[in-house]
Amino acid sequence: MREINLLPTELSPNRAVLVIANRLKKISIIGFIILLVISIASVGVFIVLSRQLNDLSNQKNSLQSELKNLSKTETTIVFIKDRVNKAKGIVDENFTVDSLQTFNKVSSEFPAGVKVTKATFVDKNISIDVTALDSLSLGQFIDFLLSSKLYTNITLEGINFNPSSGYSTIFVMDI
Repeated sequence: MREINLLPTELSPNRAVLVIANRLKKISIIGFIILLVISIASVGVFIVLSRQLNDLSNQKNSLQSELKNLSKTETTIVFIKDRVNKAKGIVDENFTVDSLQTFNKVSSEFPAGVKVTKATFVDKNISIDVTALDSLSLGQFIDFLLSSKLYTNITLEGINFNPSSGYSTIFVMDI
């Protein structure tokens, strides 16, 4: 259909003004479309970032709770290790006390002429320094140790002879 302009030609706008008006109209439509696209993209980016933030927050909470659980577990393990070490110390003390009691019973049966000058109890070993007046007493003492069968291993660490005091020996015995 054909457009009919009923306005007088004197009132019609100038051709240059019409061209500028059409261009401004096109620019404003393009600007509105760009604004609309940017707004939609901004909303999309906001939604995506919000989801990522929620996921990270949930992950943070999960890791914090896991860290608390691991901390409790580590504390429990430290307490258990401490208790085990204390129990080992008690067992070692009991072992040493038992060794001392056994040694006291046996020492009353040592042959005459043999004297214990020093006794050391370390772990499962007993180290004793023995003085014997003569070789016969020392031999009887060694026979006594071997026949008692209380010690699994008996080692003669050293032996010295002094004419005035007799034999001085060091025995290490494993229990």
